[in-house]
Amino acid sequence: MSPVLDVNRVDLDHAINHKDHQTDFSEPECLFVRRGQIFTISLHLNSGQYNEGKDTLTITAEIGAQPSENDGTRAVFRVSDTIDEASWGAKASSRTAGVLTLSISSAPSAPIGHYTLFLDQEGQRQVKLGQFVLLYNPWCPRDSVYLDDEDKLEEYVLSQDGLIYVINLALPWIFGQFQQGILDICLKLLGIDPAGVQGCGATGNPVYVTRLLSGLIHKHVLWGNWNDTSDGVNPEEWQSSVEILQRWDMEKSLVRYGQCWVFAAVNCTVSRALGIPCRVIINFDSAHDTDGNLTIDKYVDKYGRPSKETRDSTWFVLQSWINR
Repeated sequence: MSPVLDVNRVDLDHAINHKDHQTDFSEPECLFVRRGQIFTISLHLNSGQYNEGKDTLTITAEIGAQPSENDGTRAVFRVSDTIDEASWGAKASSRTAGVLTLSISSAPSAPIGHYTLFLDQEGQRQVKLGQFVLLYNPWCPRDSVYLDDEDKLEEYVLSQDGLIYVINLALPWIFGQFQQGILDICLKLLGIDPAGVQGCGATGNPVYVTRLLSGLIHKHVLWGNWNDTSDGVNPEEWQSSVEILQRWDMEKSLVRYGQCWVFAAVNCTVSRALGIPCRVIINFDSAHDTDGNLTIDKYVDKYGRPSKETRDSTWFVLQSWINR
């Protein structure tokens, strides 16, 4: 039996998809799309054509080392005449001479990360169509990270720099989540332990992933130090998550040193890169208030010099926007 389609090459339509998915920051060699939203691919054919209602084409999307439909790491769906953006699906959106364009939707709760697409034709050998990276989608109402506020989307997802407020000081910080190579580093970090003991399929849950990232950054990326930092970088000297992540990626070891706002800032970069809306805040509610007066006290004399020791302190944490 001859194949319905003899595929010569596949165009992942990077420019169109990246613009539609708010991922036009990415490298053109790799396709980055957001879950719960349609993207297109174009199949350039040596021969054959798709006849709707007559020919059976099946698409398979797989993620992880051992993909399975049971945990959501493999999705199998047919090309049909309709598409439901609430689940994985595909339809032929355009048919011209020698080219078949498919519109593909991913489930809004699908695991995130590196996927491989395959085409199956009845009785024929499976054809690899290409690879793409799936991210969380705060623009999609069906995604649990959905944020219905354009101003907050600009700040919590797209903004690559900002201020971290330390009491009455505003420290400039470069989050740089869309700088060249940073998203790849963030995915590499997640790949150290794709979803802890729960497996790769658990990356579909952003609540679990934010908790996982906190542990990964503390365990693998930054070394916390509140004492002598002479054999590394004083945490107060950092002004960018980019430098920290690049150093971790290059040296393959803990970066010395970090404190609470540095950990929170790096976590913010990784979360925004993956599509989780978030920001860095001062956490007064669980601050280190040693005398129980509900204030963080600093004592100085009339010349502004410290006059009394206090262990009161505030902590910096990551505030994520997730519809739980």
